[in-house]
Amino acid sequence: QHQVVLNKELREELLQSKDISWKDELEETQNRIKTALRQQTEKTQEFQSRMKDLENKHEEERQAWTKQLEDYKNQLDENTVEWESRLEEAHERYSALETKYVKETKEWQALLEMDM
Repeated sequence: QHQVVLNKELREELLQSKDISWKDELEETQNRIKTALRQQTEKTQEFQSRMKDLENKHEEERQAWTKQLEDYKNQLDENTVEWESRLEEAHERYSALETKYVKETKEWQALLEMDM
């Protein structure tokens, strides 16, 4: 009977150790999952931060290119206005010279006709 009691105690100890072992294993697994989740969250946050930095950098570059393009367009518009103004001045001078030429030619023809 003493042997039966010892066997029973041994069985209870074994069950307790299995129960403790199972609980320890469960806790260890849960801790590993929590650690993995925390690491994944940190990596995700780092990724999102890098993506935000890239988006900001690209937006700054886009704005710089847009400004440069706008500057070029404004310069082109200014040059166009300047050249159109110069062309108009040249036309006016040509017209004035043409008028002067026609007038002087008529005067010379009149003088030549008088001499004849």
